[in-house]
Amino acid sequence: MFIVCVKIFGVFRWRRQFLIICRGFESPEFELRTTDEIAIQKRYDNTIRWRKQILKISRSFEMSGLEPRTPDELAIQKQYDKAIRIFCLAYTIMCDVASSGTTFGRLFEIRRLNILPYRIYLPYNYSKPFLYRFTISLQFITVFIGSNIDAGFDTLFYGVMLQIISKINILKHRLKVTVTTLVEIYDKKPCNIQDYNEIEEKFFANWIKSHNAIISLYDQIEFAFSEVIFIQYSFSALSLCITVYLISQLEVFTTEFMGNFAYLIAATCEIFVFCIAANQVTFEVRNTLYIHQL
Repeated sequence: MFIVCVKIFGVFRWRRQFLIICRGFESPEFELRTTDEIAIQKRYDNTIRWRKQILKISRSFEMSGLEPRTPDELAIQKQYDKAIRIFCLAYTIMCDVASSGTTFGRLFEIRRLNILPYRIYLPYNYSKPFLYRFTISLQFITVFIGSNIDAGFDTLFYGVMLQIISKINILKHRLKVTVTTLVEIYDKKPCNIQDYNEIEEKFFANWIKSHNAIISLYDQIEFAFSEVIFIQYSFSALSLCITVYLISQLEVFTTEFMGNFAYLIAATCEIFVFCIAANQVTFEVRNTLYIHQL
């Protein structure tokens, strides 16, 4: 039922955005808001469309030999789990502050009654003070919910990337322990070469299986997130340009300036999160997993 409601909501949003684009943009502020709404709606669609794939990725972290088995591996996993929790909390707070600052900036910008912060069609007359305040409250709540959904997707992607890094570090630890164990077995006298070869084959077979599971998991993540990441980069670049233009037209330290500046910081951090997450995975794979000194 929830998925059906989200899809119906998405159809109406896409229809509204199409009509807005056909009518043309009234101002840079309106263009910025429309661009953000299209990007957020694409995230809704992507999450619903690939929900089974995302759930499969989540379950894969505890399957295919990727789950931590020893106290040292558990310590590595807990370290990254803690980093994910801290990041999710901090990033969500930042997005909420940015969206709230932008909305309050618009409210202070409005000097006369009966002007809403965001353009919207309403089936009732909101000229009365109570209905006007009620409608503004609904818009603020809507922006707040959209901000949390936006933050939820960003933290989901970054969290998945950090989980990949945690599995890579667990895999490196297993390789180091495997080699150390094999050296200890070989140094023992007398050493049965046949038994040693069987143990060696078993150890490395398990390690290669886990290695292939990580590669398969990374391919699944790319399949599920590549489209929406491309769209996010494209729309974020446009949003940054519009925001910088708007800020350049405002007086410094005014309420509207601070609201747009907070939004600019949040939008920049949003792109940075995607870049740093992908870069960390690339660094771990290229510079530590395959060029790792035991």
